[in-house]
Amino acid sequence: MKTSSGLLLGVLFTLVVVIIAVVIYFNTRPDEQPQTSNDPSPGPSPTLPTISDLIIAQTFSPDGNEPYTIEPYTIEPYTASDIVDLSKNVNFTLTWKNGSGFKESGVSQIQVYHIVETNIDGGTAQNEVLRNTSASTSNFAESSVSISGLNKDETAADETMGPYSFVGNNFFKIVAVMPTGTDDVTLYDGVSTKTRATNLGGSDGKRITDDDLVATIGMTNPETITFTPRLNNTVGQSIGKSISNKRYDFFYYTKQSGGEKKQVFENVRLVPIDTEGKTFKLEKSDGSFLKRSIPSQIVFSNEDVCEAGQDCDMIVHILKSEESNLRDHKKVIMIKQIFANEDYYLFGNHFDLLGSKTNEDDFFKRNIYIKESS
Repeated sequence: MKTSSGLLLGVLFTLVVVIIAVVIYFNTRPDEQPQTSNDPSPGPSPTLPTISDLIIAQTFSPDGNEPYTIEPYTIEPYTASDIVDLSKNVNFTLTWKNGSGFKESGVSQIQVYHIVETNIDGGTAQNEVLRNTSASTSNFAESSVSISGLNKDETAADETMGPYSFVGNNFFKIVAVMPTGTDDVTLYDGVSTKTRATNLGGSDGKRITDDDLVATIGMTNPETITFTPRLNNTVGQSIGKSISNKRYDFFYYTKQSGGEKKQVFENVRLVPIDTEGKTFKLEKSDGSFLKRSIPSQIVFSNEDVCEAGQDCDMIVHILKSEESNLRDHKKVIMIKQIFANEDYYLFGNHFDLLGSKTNEDDFFKRNIYIKESS
């Protein structure tokens, strides 16, 4: 009996230890957090950096160096060395304003390239030189970069290029250097405009000839020409990319035929978070973003109300509407968010499922009319 009692006590003791261990495990293990983001990918979705208000000024300055072997406005020959020396009399100044996304995506540097394209034997050659890395990487900062012809003992920013000729078509490229493992973001690429249609702004290339440089020898005052490049080439772009990084007023109509015009958003900017113009965040003029919430609500806020490590800003997808009547607006679009793996479209003043609308006029409210804010 003693042996049986001892065995029973041993079994009971073991059972108690197991129960205690199970209780401790379930009370101390990390909680599993369900994914509630409207973005199917886990973790924050970084806002890509963008710039606006780009202006390029080209200045020819009087030459102040020693006499050259040539005279201005003559047919006397000038050498390739003369042209390189005279290129120092040309200055390009690029100014722009940073948008959001520089801090969020970890931009470490902004690189400004000068590209000179020349015609050689019926073809073209491009000399691309990294000229400046000093522009601010802060959100909403004003930047100004000067690029002049190099003097004899100067080198470019990467110290691999000395003085070179500015004769040819002059283009510029502005690149945001991203963290390791992430592709760099091209903020502006003038070369991509070479074949752009005239009605879309034409080429951003600025042609400089030998005669332009020789003319600086007899010049008495600087001469400056300023132009504003278009940051978007709408040919071949998605509907979203053609309107990205701009501020718009958003409207809808209460009925398909006629109906009352009502405003949804005012002075809201489409902030791209991809390079294809498909996904965006919506930012008001005070810097607040449209936040993730239950689909029926529209809330802008400067505060994060989500779990730590998650992005609270709503991510929306911009789609082209099939509605052809613009009603004196710039474009007609559709806006949707993904919530719990379901597509919720913006119907006027709220998000909802497409199948929830059985009335034709209610279904028409998914057409969102936009025009640039004044």
